[in-house]
Amino acid sequence: MAISINKLSALPAGTVVTLDALRKYRMIDSDIKRVKILGKGTVASALTVTVPCSKSAQASIEKAGGKIDIS
Repeated sequence: MAISINKLSALPAGTVVTLDALRKYRMIDSDIKRVKILGKGTVASALTVTVPCSKSAQASIEKAGGKIDIS
């Protein structure tokens, strides 16, 4: 499932973006097992993203002071 980076703007600064966090904030249904963050738009707060994302989403996240931590 693809999620626009604009939706991440609703998350509090410092949030670690995981599948569980996306479920908690009701951005995805509980049965979703994979997501990818797409970079159409911007994010204003610093987030740590641990799910796959596009290169443009990664650039927006890092520009806002966040980081990508996919292990």
